[in-house]
Amino acid sequence: MKYLILIFACACIAFGITMTIQVSELGLEPWGAAHIGLANYVYTVGTWTAIYQLLLLSINFFLDKKLPRFGTLLCILCLGPFIDFFIYLNITPLTDSYFLKWLQFFLGIIIACFGAALSITTNLGSSPKTQCYVTIAAAFQIPLFMAKMLLELTGLLTALIVGGPIFIGTLFFVFLTGPIVQWQYTQLQRVKGKFSNLKQLKKRTA
Repeated sequence: MKYLILIFACACIAFGITMTIQVSELGLEPWGAAHIGLANYVYTVGTWTAIYQLLLLSINFFLDKKLPRFGTLLCILCLGPFIDFFIYLNITPLTDSYFLKWLQFFLGIIIACFGAALSITTNLGSSPKTQCYVTIAAAFQIPLFMAKMLLELTGLLTALIVGGPIFIGTLFFVFLTGPIVQWQYTQLQRVKGKFSNLKQLKKRTA
């Protein structure tokens, strides 16, 4: 069951990212912008996502000195193909309305952050990107959102170098996604705790 939840979390991340890619003129998630910039030269966005995740996997191993869990490898196998799949389907709404484009943009951020937070709660090994800022936060004893912002700022620099779509929306990714993931993770942990307590109560009364 947990592995199905993890796959669903990856699908949420990919779908949220795809929503923002469709309104990329507003600015993209820094690493997403970098992947699009690189895809203009060779490979697909999903392929560059997988390459980037393998790089983060190496950073995780260097800092944590632990082999990746199966769940993390599962995220690498799922996330890139999911992104390419949703881009191919083109199922999210496209509009000329400036307001609706921003609405789609922020919904994409919320959905992607929810997927990231959900993947952490499975304890199976989340996506390399998510795991990387968890590892960085633990290694340098900094809050989760600060580690997330550090990774996003690095992605921003990379996107600028390769000519990815950077605009004001990129700043929202850099400064909002960390706190959103932190808040959603906290809420999911509370729901998980209440569900566990309910299961224990049912066992006692059975």
